[in-house]
This record gives sequence, structure tokens and C-alpha cells, in this order.
Amino acid sequence: MKIAIPLNGDRISPRFNYTGSFFIVEFENKTVVEKRMIKIDESLSLKRVRMMCDLEIDILICCGIDRCSAEQLDFHGIRLYQGVIGYVEE
Repeated sequence: MKIAIPLNGDRISPRFNYTGSFFIVEFENKTVVEKRMIKIDESLSLKRVRMMCDLEIDILICCGIDRCSAEQLDFHGIRLYQGVIGYVEE
């Protein structure tokens, strides 16, 4: 399972659409097997969704997201947990 979290420094970004990087965590059997940060320079929301698909993300955790992106993530089977704030490591 792979989880993506949009970053704003060491905190969860307030908006999926405006972050410049994502924290990716991969789990196997409830154990973290990889953590990494990826930088992005794509500003179009639908291309960000496509990137989540290409990275085979299962879950996106974010604070805020536009309705179109949320619907596209759902369409592609990526679970969305929004309204989450705080530090990424928490």
C-alpha cells in the first residue's frame, strides 16, 4: 500500500492543488518499507491526479482538495482522506 501526503515544509499542505512536493510512504504487512519525498512542478490538478495514478498511490491524505480532483481520485480507485492537518510524521 502506498500513501501520498502533499507537503508544506514538514506539515500537511493546506491544498492538494498548490503543493510543490509529496511525501510517499509505502507499507507491506503493516510495516513501513519506504519513505521518500518527491518534488513536482506540475500545477494542473488533473495532471497531479495522473501522477498519483502513475505512482500507484492507494491513499491520499490531505487538508483541502478541489471537487474535480477528488472525483478523479475516486474514479481511479484512490481513497481520499481530507480535512487532515498537522505534521507529516504524525
